[in-house]
Amino acid sequence: MVKFFRVNDPFRIIALLILALACRASFFLNPIHLTIQELNWMVLGEKLSKGFLLYRDIWDNISPLSAGMYALVHLAFGKSAIAYHIIAFVLSFGHALYFNYIARKNELFNDKSYLPAAVYLILTNLFFDFFTLSPVLMSTTFLLITIDNVFFHIRRQTSDAGIFNIGFFISLASLFYLPSISFILFPIFAFVLFSKTSFRQYLVLLIGFSFPSGITFLIYFFQNSVADFMTNFVFSHLYLAPDDIYNAPVFMVILIGPMIVVILAILSLAGSNRHINYQIICQQLMFFWMLLALAVFTFSEKSAGYQLMPLVPAMAFFTIHYMLAVRKKFYAEIAFWALLANTMYITYDSFYGGLLQHTIINTNETFVKPHQYDQLIKNSKVLVTGHNHSILRYNTLATPYFNWGLAENHFGNLNSYNNVIGIYQNFKKDWPDYIIDDQEIMPAVIERVPILGQKYAQSSFQDLYVRRDLLKK
Repeated sequence: MVKFFRVNDPFRIIALLILALACRASFFLNPIHLTIQELNWMVLGEKLSKGFLLYRDIWDNISPLSAGMYALVHLAFGKSAIAYHIIAFVLSFGHALYFNYIARKNELFNDKSYLPAAVYLILTNLFFDFFTLSPVLMSTTFLLITIDNVFFHIRRQTSDAGIFNIGFFISLASLFYLPSISFILFPIFAFVLFSKTSFRQYLVLLIGFSFPSGITFLIYFFQNSVADFMTNFVFSHLYLAPDDIYNAPVFMVILIGPMIVVILAILSLAGSNRHINYQIICQQLMFFWMLLALAVFTFSEKSAGYQLMPLVPAMAFFTIHYMLAVRKKFYAEIAFWALLANTMYITYDSFYGGLLQHTIINTNETFVKPHQYDQLIKNSKVLVTGHNHSILRYNTLATPYFNWGLAENHFGNLNSYNNVIGIYQNFKKDWPDYIIDDQEIMPAVIERVPILGQKYAQSSFQDLYVRRDLLKK
């Protein structure tokens, strides 16, 4: 397959599409599970599509452009997991072709072929939650554009417009996934060490970086919601407790195969004299990118598989170098097929339930499970006090209190007059039909806000409150 994709023939794109479809065919035909993260994004998209404002009318710390994308998907397809998977597939395939374009345009390798796209495609199947439309996947689109622009600047010394674009695209990436803001260090590192960039151009980079973020801030300013924007989005990443979806051994299993090839590539490049000075600079930059991506992943508030996506360009880059540099091409073929087999085995074993899922990779807690009230509550507006949103699969969210970590800013201190007033006002804007009190705080809330006691009655289930006018029907 390495020899096949090394041919510089546009018809190889068809083979790439077949490879991509083959990797995900079983997942498309028999998805089985809906993940908790997917359901959360669907609930957000549904709420926002009805005209509610993120951070003010729905409390979550998701980045604004990702939330907007989920709203558009809901308007077009509703709560459709398959829509998320198809859009993610198209994006991933587009990323692979664009990575191939970056490699050819910037002469990152000594031959021009479709091998970069093939390797990139394989690595986009590292784990099953790479298959969905995550904020990180959308953010990676603009990170790839950043890599392209930085390489072009190192080689050609682009104009101020090119510098502005680098900052602009990193800012867009951060508006899809906030930790991507850290990748502003990548062009700074490249400019300081490998180009004659003037102080004025650094200011242009900063202006480009500030432009999309500034527009977003102004939108919330004119909506009189700057405090909500800062509290629920910007500052929330500093004070919310980390959400460890998977533990460290899971990521070690996911990365062990690709990282072995990456280490072999780095060792082979260290003693190689087959590359010009510019290509060596690119190798150093991609090594820095890999370290930066690992740091961003390590310090992110969530430890989910899809957060490894920014690592894919760097791992693909070094993997291709190994396959091109190895003297015995048979070893390159072994590396290609071993990488493909390793990736697909881990992905499908962890999703459908195999040896790894029953030993190292426990994914059971990441999937939406049936809720005890699924048969009782459907097509209703529901508030859940807590993190279990599975009831919202067939219902809609009421009140802004979606992310319970943020909701505790109100419910965590009921002795505060401002908090009590805020709770009442938020209920009044969007009365729930049902309240599922997983946190057992509604008695205290009703004590502080007596009108809620007039509005809701506790059902025969201790944790379920029903709007009184529904009981009369």
